[in-house]
Amino acid sequence: MGSNPTFAAPYPIIRFPKIYHSRCPITLIHLAFIGPGLAAFESLLEGVEQRPFSTGDSPGLADICLIPQLYNANRWGVPLTGLDRVQSIAKACAALPAFQAAHPDAVRP
Repeated sequence: MGSNPTFAAPYPIIRFPKIYHSRCPITLIHLAFIGPGLAAFESLLEGVEQRPFSTGDSPGLADICLIPQLYNANRWGVPLTGLDRVQSIAKACAALPAFQAAHPDAVRP
């Protein structure tokens, strides 16, 4: 990674100190990317008919990927205001036994 000239960091590290200079680095990553990522997903959902899940009447890959991001958003205190559709999908997923069984709190020792 270090000597490879084609390597590019997956996130713009330089902008962290300018935006969140008083927070710890791990929180910076979550605040800088989870919230905007969820907002972008919410905007993508505007083009899809409202259903219980992201793209239909049953959960799909988008839902499977969304739920861990929401878990981390809650864990790190990322605001979810304005993400009504995302929160609706989260409620639909939380009602399913498979999502309940896979929740991190369900498998903690």
